[in-house]
Amino acid sequence: MDWFIYFISPVLVLWLALLGPPIIAIYIPVYLQKRAYKNRLNPLTKSMRRPPGSSLLKQIIDLDFELINPLMVVTMIAPCMISLYYIFTEWMDRPGGYPLIAALVAMCVFVYIYHGRKILQMRTQLHSLRLGYECELAAAQELDQLMLHGYRIFHDIPADGFNIDHLVVGPNGVFAVETKGRSKKDKGAESRKEQAKLRYDGKALHFPDKVETGPIKQTLKQAKWVSQWLTSATGMQVMARPVLVLPGWYINWPRQKTAVAVLPGKKLDRFFLANSNNRLSEEQMKRIVYQVNQKVNDLEPGTVARVN
Repeated sequence: MDWFIYFISPVLVLWLALLGPPIIAIYIPVYLQKRAYKNRLNPLTKSMRRPPGSSLLKQIIDLDFELINPLMVVTMIAPCMISLYYIFTEWMDRPGGYPLIAALVAMCVFVYIYHGRKILQMRTQLHSLRLGYECELAAAQELDQLMLHGYRIFHDIPADGFNIDHLVVGPNGVFAVETKGRSKKDKGAESRKEQAKLRYDGKALHFPDKVETGPIKQTLKQAKWVSQWLTSATGMQVMARPVLVLPGWYINWPRQKTAVAVLPGKKLDRFFLANSNNRLSEEQMKRIVYQVNQKVNDLEPGTVARVN
């Protein structure tokens, strides 16, 4: 009991005095607002179709929310250590001195390093997610132009542990489209155009500073999954052609036909209108579109931009 009186109770009093009023000031309005909306109904009654990049947007929202935790720890650790020093030396009448200061400083440094690295990693991930999200939106805006020519365009189709960024269904076949966002180095206005060029040899993407094969393999794998899924779901043979879109890049590709079509982000409608994968009748298109609709119309009203 003496240990509680001399140590725990002063800590509780201090933290209640520091954090109690702000928590109450935030909680009461939130609680009252929640009660006010309790008896309000969302006017939407049907599940909604997934918009472009909805999976990435959810990850961005969740990660933004998760980033608050290490930021709060880094912000609060120094005041906490100062409070502990005051409790030990003043309230508990324990000797302070350099050993105690060194221990508290070491704890601060450990927390700064650990959570600082976590913050940098999360911010790097956020940068990548935001770039990917913007590139998916850019590609979707270009692909949506195909609807003027009788095509059906779907975005963010959920699959087995991954998602298909875009699915194009038209009279000339089915196309599984993967979008990748890759930033470019800025070495001045004169070399900016050169830094925006990549070479595609049919197997790998040769960027100015690196070579990637992962996006090609991923696009092939996803197109294979789409082909197997639609063939099984529709009862007819469906072959989805793999297409990789890299918005903002100038692409030099080989003359011969490649397994994956790699395209820039502009004027995508020209490629799809000029290429034939497998001719589809109106009835076949309807059967495919019906199955895809069952996949993408799964967003319940009120959950589009909600954090878990």
